[in-house]
Amino acid sequence: MQTQPAGMLARLAGNHALKQDLSAALRSGRLPHSILLVGEPGCGAGFAARCLAADYLYPAGGPHAEAVLRGEDAESITVRGEGVSGQIKVERIRRSALSADAAGRVLFIYGAQALNGSSANAMLKIMEEPPEGVLFLLTASSAAAVLPTIRSRCAAYTVTPAPADECAAELRRRQPGLDERAADDLA
Repeated sequence: MQTQPAGMLARLAGNHALKQDLSAALRSGRLPHSILLVGEPGCGAGFAARCLAADYLYPAGGPHAEAVLRGEDAESITVRGEGVSGQIKVERIRRSALSADAAGRVLFIYGAQALNGSSANAMLKIMEEPPEGVLFLLTASSAAAVLPTIRSRCAAYTVTPAPADECAAELRRRQPGLDERAADDLA
């Protein structure tokens, strides 16, 4: 019998196997310290990362877990590409370096395919000797676009778009006045 994921991961539409695998890893204390969530833009890989981070940092939920979903939690560090190139520069990785006493923190790398050679090497140094209790959550539009040295140190999961019927049901749940046809069209 498969159990339903609890916590914030349950908020992710679709992706049932992904949610079950990650929830089971969390419950058993066997969550890898580096996870790559791969999915096309708009499919929810970033949201999935925030849900997982919230469950990791705040298993009981609550206001701090909600803050993680909004990107406002002090225990989370976010790194994204910058400028016209969208590359993640080495300075961003070095500034986000986590100290050894940073137990119970999350480092998000959104768009890991944008790590250049220098930033990837800096990231590798952190990942090879991670501070205790730190979870690295990387997202990418394609696993193949992430440098192999980074990809090899991560457990990779694919995030897929929610099926249209589940998406429509979620829209109706969140917008009680939305009629069925409009929800189906939006989905």
